Amino acid sequence: MRGLLFFQWIIALTFLLVTQVSQGDEVVSSAEPAIRLPKLLVFSAIEKSQNSLISAQVLVEAYRRIGVSIQVRFYPAKRALLLSNNGLVDGELFRIRGIEEQYQNLRPVPVPVNYLEGVVYAKQLNFQVTGWDSIKPYRIGIRRGVKFTEKGTVGMNTKIANSNEELFTLLEAGHLDVIALARLNGIKTVRDMGLDGREPLPGYLVKHPLIHYLHKRHEALVPKIQQELEAMEREGVIRKIREQQVAAMLSPNSN
Repeated sequence: MRGLLFFQWIIALTFLLVTQVSQGDEVVSSAEPAIRLPKLLVFSAIEKSQNSLISAQVLVEAYRRIGVSIQVRFYPAKRALLLSNNGLVDGELFRIRGIEEQYQNLRPVPVPVNYLEGVVYAKQLNFQVTGWDSIKPYRIGIRRGVKFTEKGTVGMNTKIANSNEELFTLLEAGHLDVIALARLNGIKTVRDMGLDGREPLPGYLVKHPLIHYLHKRHEALVPKIQQELEAMEREGVIRKIREQQVAAMLSPNSN
């Protein structure tokens, strides 16, 4: 009898040990694999954009926190998107929300790294800007590849320029009634071109959060960099970087 009980106890103990080992194996096998972080990521961005400079500073800090260096390459707006969507760089520095609907190889990191205000400049006109419909009656200049103005002016009388400088040149020559662009880019271009006293019309067309995009091959990185950007947002770091960059841009010594 004692031998039988001892034998049953041995079987029960063996079953318990096997079960524990099996459960332990399941925990190990179900754990998410560690993400291998690249040493360097290269992002495309819109050339001659003040929002590019601000967004770059934010993302340099965010990626530094996870031990990754980044390099930003500046291109014409449309070309920048084609390069990032086709995987010739690792992602897009920033764009407005929703571009992934058209550029389906890009994955959004849904924390704003910056924001833009769309404003209007005019030479002969003066009115309160209250959204896109308020400029519908006019000849409108927009910059090629800048998605927020392309989307906002669908069906309107637009002329596309290749740079902000070209937009202001066309406006000054009377070939356009108004031009639409980001507020910071307008301020910088007016200064660079020596158009003293030229101010945007009161009000704004739209205000857009700007978010970072990674190419789909880096999709596993999205939650990680999102976490860092959320922390920076809570800490006020993103706001501080933007304020510092804007102050530097508006400084009399800025060039």
